[in-house]
Amino acid sequence: MFEELFKYRAVIERHRNAPLVAERERYLRQRQQAGQTTETLIRIARELLCVATRLEMSSGAVTWEQISAVADTWAFEQQQKGRAKTDKWSRLLFVSVATDWCRFLGFLVDDSVVDQPEAFANELIHFADWLKSERGLSEHTIVHYTWYIRDLLRWSGMRGCQLCDIRPLHIDQYLSDRSLTGWSRVSTADAVCALRVFFRHASREG
Repeated sequence: MFEELFKYRAVIERHRNAPLVAERERYLRQRQQAGQTTETLIRIARELLCVATRLEMSSGAVTWEQISAVADTWAFEQQQKGRAKTDKWSRLLFVSVATDWCRFLGFLVDDSVVDQPEAFANELIHFADWLKSERGLSEHTIVHYTWYIRDLLRWSGMRGCQLCDIRPLHIDQYLSDRSLTGWSRVSTADAVCALRVFFRHASREG
C-alpha cells in the first residue's frame, strides 16, 4: 500500500518500519475502497505514522482520554517547531485519524463517550482536503470552517441528532442557542458561511 502512495524508498521504509504496519495498511486499503482520493490517503498515512509511534496501543485498548492527551502534545510540538500556525488543525487531524483507526481495529474503549464530531472523522478530513485542494483556502480559514462544523456536530450529538437528520430548523436553533451564549453577529455570519459550504459539499458527496 505504501508503495502506491509514496515515491521515495526512504519514506516507504519509514512507514514500513513503524509499529502496527499491517494494521495501518489494512485501514488504508479500507479507506481506498471507500473512495478516498490518493491525496487524502497520503494525508491519512502520514498521520497514522504519527499515531502509531506516539499512542500506546500494545494492550489492544485505547481510551478517548489517551488519544486526546497525545493529540495535545503532538499539536503543541507542531506549533513550537513552526510547522503549523495554530495547534487546532494538527490536533483535529490527529484525533480524527486516531479515533477512526482505533475504532476500525476494535481498540477504542467506551466508544459511546467519544463526542459527535469524531464519529464523522473521515467526513471532516475529506471536507478539509476539499477546502484546500478545490477552493485553495488557507490553513487558518480551514481551521476556522472545521471548528464551526465540529461545534454544530457536538451540539446536535448532545440532542441525539445525527448528521443525516440535520434540517434547517436544527441549524436555526443551533445559531439561536449560540447567540444566547454571547456570539456576535460576526461570529454568527462566519458560522453560517462555513455551514453553507459544508452542507453543499456534503450534498454533492451524497
